[in-house]
Amino acid sequence: MKRTDYGYAELTKEEIYNFRKALNLSQAKLSKKLGLSLRTWCHYEYGTQRMPVSVHMALQFLQNGGEEAERVYENVKEHKNPLTKYDIDRR
Repeated sequence: MKRTDYGYAELTKEEIYNFRKALNLSQAKLSKKLGLSLRTWCHYEYGTQRMPVSVHMALQFLQNGGEEAERVYENVKEHKNPLTKYDIDRR
């Protein structure tokens, strides 16, 4: 399914690069923080793919000191069974 134009951030590749530099992170570290593959991040930064608004929002969150997002991600990774018994029975 193709996204509509308003599903993408209106950022240039230079602005995306500057976001990363302002956070003082490598491409690999930032892509990991955002839960993206390095290849996907490189596509955004080189301008070969458009960045979804959701990724732009996550970047702004990190830029505004949103380090608690990492703790949430770690908690989700540690959670062994994300489905409740009710969810499993409904399958």
